[in-house]
Amino acid sequence: MIFIFDENLPPSITEALAIFQKRLNKRYKTNHKAEHITNLFKTGTKDPDFIPKIPSDGILITMDIGQQRKWQEKILIDQEKMNVIYYRSKQNLTYWKLVLLFINSWQDVLEKAESLPKPFLVRYKPEDVRKYARL
Repeated sequence: MIFIFDENLPPSITEALAIFQKRLNKRYKTNHKAEHITNLFKTGTKDPDFIPKIPSDGILITMDIGQQRKWQEKILIDQEKMNVIYYRSKQNLTYWKLVLLFINSWQDVLEKAESLPKPFLVRYKPEDVRKYARL
């Protein structure tokens, strides 16, 4: 599986998770990858332009709840049978809180991605974000 982090998330967090995931892949004989979307598409590519091009084993990770509010994007995500993990926070998270959020939730993300039937939509609610980011 390829975990694709949306442009609204820092590339450095994705890079760190990619390094950790390589180690986990060796240990658990998996082949998961973490990629920032800007490694796959030009910076600023609009959601309707990249959604149809996400690989079938791709999982979009985002904090852009707007994708669920814009009906055109929601329909496109449904049509493409895309796997999406949304994190929703009522607070503007600092960089270090984002680091904690993704490090602390990564095992849960992996378990959900491996066990849920495809396509799936996972929503981490604000209370989940508070727990993982230790707010």
